[in-house]
Amino acid sequence: MKADRETFFKVIFEEIEKPIDPLELVYSNEVPIFDKYDEYIPDSLLKKGFAEGILDLEGLKSRIRGWNESRLINCNP
Repeated sequence: MKADRETFFKVIFEEIEKPIDPLELVYSNEVPIFDKYDEYIPDSLLKKGFAEGILDLEGLKSRIRGWNESRLINCNP
């Protein structure tokens, strides 16, 4: 899909305001293993721990909101 700059940012800003389930960002066949004993932990718990503990969705949203603020500042003389 191609989009111009304004459309791209408009869609991004709209999407980050929607609720995001972090588990949807983990591939269904992906099992994030980081530590020595992770192989003994159920896959569902590993996925949940990764999605909710490692992925920083609030940080992502904050960064994108900063883009919007920066764009507004740069557009106004």
